[in-house]
Amino acid sequence: MRNFFVLAAILFLLSACHSDKRDYVVIAVPEGPSALTMLQMLKDTIFVDNREVRIEFYSEPQKIQAMMMRNEVDFAILPTIMASNLYNKGVNYRVLGIPIWGTLHVVTNIPLIENMKMLEGQKVHLFGQGSTADILLRDLLKKENLNNTSLNFDYSSNQELANALINERIQTAVISEPLVSQLITKYTNFRILAKLECEEVTPEGNINIFTQTSFLVDDAFLKKNPETTRKIAVIYEQSCKYVNDSSYFASLIAEKEDILDSYNVLFSIPLCNINYKPGFEVKDRIFKFLKKIHDINPESTGNKIPENSFVVSEAEMNSKSH
Repeated sequence: MRNFFVLAAILFLLSACHSDKRDYVVIAVPEGPSALTMLQMLKDTIFVDNREVRIEFYSEPQKIQAMMMRNEVDFAILPTIMASNLYNKGVNYRVLGIPIWGTLHVVTNIPLIENMKMLEGQKVHLFGQGSTADILLRDLLKKENLNNTSLNFDYSSNQELANALINERIQTAVISEPLVSQLITKYTNFRILAKLECEEVTPEGNINIFTQTSFLVDDAFLKKNPETTRKIAVIYEQSCKYVNDSSYFASLIAEKEDILDSYNVLFSIPLCNINYKPGFEVKDRIFKFLKKIHDINPESTGNKIPENSFVVSEAEMNSKSH
């Protein structure tokens, strides 16, 4: 009987913090490229169906992950493989769209190293063993036949890697935007050696399947508020387009909101590969990306490819509220 009351208390606490109890909508966003996609939405307070849309920024995706497990956010942006991992563990947030298509670059502070071939016998630093960066870098090294290039995972974040490069404690690393553009614009000795890519080879040409980052919605919120979900997705898609089409004005917003200085934003935007696509339009590419990652490191996706329901369908987006 005691266990029953404990369980009841837990369920009550979870339901108390669910979106149905709030008169506003929460979008959790990690700092970095994902924050840049939100710039137009930061210009003014947004209301959708009489509910304020609040955008909350977090320094680490793991913090957002924890909030999702507690149902404290309605929408979130996360790496797609992290979203897959959560979904396979029963955290029911689903892909609404793909805003970012690859922000990882191999960077060196040695001017004499001009291309990837010159990394033979060198050491490349990155963080997150088993992460997207790790998997795609190994794939690139294999393609380049760099059999004697070693990997080091001593650093625990992009910022730590960037600091180590600046202080010349390390020479070559894989880091993500916007830190890449900050290094390139501030220090003349830095060079981008390669962009990490994930492509499908077809007779018609290579297709980018690097669906790196996902815009997610809480399944319960979607089912109860399909019209609101659809409107927020449209607003967010417009914001992604604005960042690319009006990069100068977007950079001013970034500086005003203390996200990045305007100069860095102007350099960073082209390297962020921002191009919002509804999930149902690129569903095939999402699952091909996850399969490629899963085949190399099953644990990264949650030890299986998620079910088709991981991606919100077009029919669901056009459904009426329950």
